[in-house]
Amino acid sequence: MKVLVIGGGGREHTLVWKIAQSPLVEKIYCAPGNPGIAELAECVHIGADEIETLRDFALAEKIDLMAERCIASGPRGAMAKLGIPYTCLYTPPSNPLLDRLLLDSRRALNCELIPRENSVRPLMRAMQNGRTAAMVIDRRVDDGEPIRFFGHDKLSTLLPAKLALKFNCALVPVQVERLKDARFRVTFHPPLHPGSTVADENSQAIDLTQQIHAHFEDWIRQNPQDWFCSKRLWPRGTIGQPEEVGSNADAEPYAN
Repeated sequence: MKVLVIGGGGREHTLVWKIAQSPLVEKIYCAPGNPGIAELAECVHIGADEIETLRDFALAEKIDLMAERCIASGPRGAMAKLGIPYTCLYTPPSNPLLDRLLLDSRRALNCELIPRENSVRPLMRAMQNGRTAAMVIDRRVDDGEPIRFFGHDKLSTLLPAKLALKFNCALVPVQVERLKDARFRVTFHPPLHPGSTVADENSQAIDLTQQIHAHFEDWIRQNPQDWFCSKRLWPRGTIGQPEEVGSNADAEPYAN
């Protein structure tokens, strides 16, 4: 197997070092690499952002596997460029080395990561300190509230909506679209507002979460092939055929 590692820092050095231990690997290239990496792999003078050149090299050398680290794509990179300090929920990897690398890379983007378990109080402290809270919520939360999604109730968290109501903050839907190669378009949509300001807080939170679901439905219908969710949204056998999304009636709006 031929492997191309993209990058030239300490993380890539560690990656090359580990890959070199595999008996399946015949040759390792690194673009652009560094002197330390050159002891383990053949370094090629191609920048990590030269997508077209990297593609041509990979085709010419018949590369079997390409490996890279990605720390600034999607909304994280966009928020970093806008100078917005923010806090995200995440699931820590079981490998402590990977967890430390992830925390360090996000810290470089002024992003604080908080484990999902018992996250409410840390998120509240972060918002009290002027940070923006960012969450991925297109997934099932087993102790969540049933909110309609593609015609079926999906157990969903009300946390983003309740935090926005409690701190009188904007609840902003953020859409990430993958473009050509490793480029993304990040769209910050107008803030959401509850339909009734006299309703109780829980009803307003349900209303806001339903609005978020409506945004998700629109985005998924536009490009159903680009959506990936890491957790089944409805327990197996609880519903019939999923409602059609986009032109492919057989597409499942969840991952197995």
